[in-house]
Amino acid sequence: MEIKLNDGNRVTVIGLGNMGSALAERLLATGHAVSVWNRTEAKCSPLAELGADVATTPAEAANVSRTIVICVLDIDAVKSILASDGVAEALDGKTVIQLSALKPDQSRDQDEWMRQHHVNYLDGGILSFPADVRLGSAKIAYSGSKGAFEDVKSILESFGDDSVYIGEKAGMAPLAAMLAYAQYYGITFACLHTAALAAAAGLPVKTLLDLTGGEKEWLLIGRTMDDYVAMTEKQDYSTSEATLEIDASGYDYFVRLSHELGVEPAFHEIIESALSKALEQGRGDQAIAAIFEVLYGGSSP
Repeated sequence: MEIKLNDGNRVTVIGLGNMGSALAERLLATGHAVSVWNRTEAKCSPLAELGADVATTPAEAANVSRTIVICVLDIDAVKSILASDGVAEALDGKTVIQLSALKPDQSRDQDEWMRQHHVNYLDGGILSFPADVRLGSAKIAYSGSKGAFEDVKSILESFGDDSVYIGEKAGMAPLAAMLAYAQYYGITFACLHTAALAAAAGLPVKTLLDLTGGEKEWLLIGRTMDDYVAMTEKQDYSTSEATLEIDASGYDYFVRLSHELGVEPAFHEIIESALSKALEQGRGDQAIAAIFEVLYGGSSP
């Protein structure tokens, strides 16, 4: 089948792992003409059955669309694709949406490469699973060219309307996504650590979950975090609720308990250390959010 060149509705997806395939499927489901390319050609077959056109080379994939989504494993895979014969020429004047798993500095290097080759560049940080992309409910953060973002907004909205443009500085969207995942890991570790303490102490984990889990409890945590973020922005940690001194007064118990039960104590030792430093700074009458000042230290990127 002959591919219609530079169809304004056509989007190319390069990279058909779990996420790339989901992106291509969603574009097809929302009425876009889609061309795909993958290093392992067999991964193109399911998309072809759904109506996607299969390009034989990265250059052909880049040539047939004005908008190219790249979603591959890492920076080495990205560089290999961009170094392929004819790719740089095919991308000239077009828009690349970089959704690969890149570090912020790698994305900034990509932005420089794109500028040198007259390519409009957006990077993204995906905060959702492939299943969310297929449903059109993904949350994705974007940074880079504001003009490019506006030009391809309808394409981006295919993946989900709960997404955000962070700003012109490339690399900020991948950074935001990485920090969101770091937050997720921290919350997950906290839950699993307390579950381990409960199990070691003979308290059924389900009983702990009944006390701390559930929609109502998590909504309360979310509202509390919103309040704490507002405090950091205003640098005002005054409170009429529990003070940092109260929070810190018994925290050493969690460290002792971890040691006594044979559960890895490092998690609580880090928190105890931050609480102690905040007290040393005279923040005992402030909210626990004042720990931010201990962790941040006033440095800037």
